[in-house]
Amino acid sequence: MILSASALDDFDACERKYALLHGYEPTFASSTAMLYAGVEAGLVDVLPGEGAKQAVREMAARVDLEAKGLSGLSGVRHVGLLAEVLSVHLRRVLGPLERVGDVSFNGHTWQSGLFRDKSSALHKIILIPHQDDDIIRSVAHRWGVVGELAVLKQEIMLTAVVIGQSRGGRRHSHWTKGLTHPVQKSLRFARRNGDKSGFTKGWQDVWREQTQTTAEQWLTAMESDGVLEEALTSRRVPWRSSDARVVSAERDLVQLVPRMAEASAESPMRRSACDDLRGPCPLQPFCWSAEGADMESLEERFRVR
Repeated sequence: MILSASALDDFDACERKYALLHGYEPTFASSTAMLYAGVEAGLVDVLPGEGAKQAVREMAARVDLEAKGLSGLSGVRHVGLLAEVLSVHLRRVLGPLERVGDVSFNGHTWQSGLFRDKSSALHKIILIPHQDDDIIRSVAHRWGVVGELAVLKQEIMLTAVVIGQSRGGRRHSHWTKGLTHPVQKSLRFARRNGDKSGFTKGWQDVWREQTQTTAEQWLTAMESDGVLEEALTSRRVPWRSSDARVVSAERDLVQLVPRMAEASAESPMRRSACDDLRGPCPLQPFCWSAEGADMESLEERFRVR
């Protein structure tokens, strides 16, 4: 069996969800899912910014973007530019990266979601709406960290990037929005040291897609105004062979595999998994249909993998 942290998270959340998404692929995606695809592609590309934008465009060609408040084209452009600037900055901070290859685990194949740098250190990147220690801690307890520790047996650097709240189809943060003056035309984000004047009424909000500003120019302006440091947080998650939490995860992995093989569309729905911070479960049209539905009748929403 092919195992991955995302599959285990799906199974933990809802056995029905795991079984159905194992056989069917949604024909739509959230802006967060598309953003992750772009950032992860950019992290390993020779040209991180271009690789990120290309990955977003390729995903948008396969699935529809669900971005309420924006047209599909505008939403894809917004996500692509955000993925670009995040990828460029992360590569500056972390250096060149490569994806961790498949690993054999107890007769199964583990598909890692981590990245490895030149010194062989492991990295996991998460995108969060605001700086919150509870969110970072909860991620460290999920299979994306504890499962990787159990299989790869190496410490992980967990880097959280604050990307802002999603409203009206856009992410509201310094990565995507700044202030510009109609006369001076300069790009600003915050008051600088010693500057007590603030911003006058002449300053206006501007989204990056409304400008011709490159990712490098945007990042330089963010750095000048001192807003880059607050947008990134890194934590080391150590691995120790005697750690009871890792030993428990190894045991749980062995016990969960047979149960995962038995999961089906008839498995009980776990309603607590229908909505979470990452957004609604894509299977809601199937599970919450007032008249009942099967996957074949939802061909506009799902296709066979």
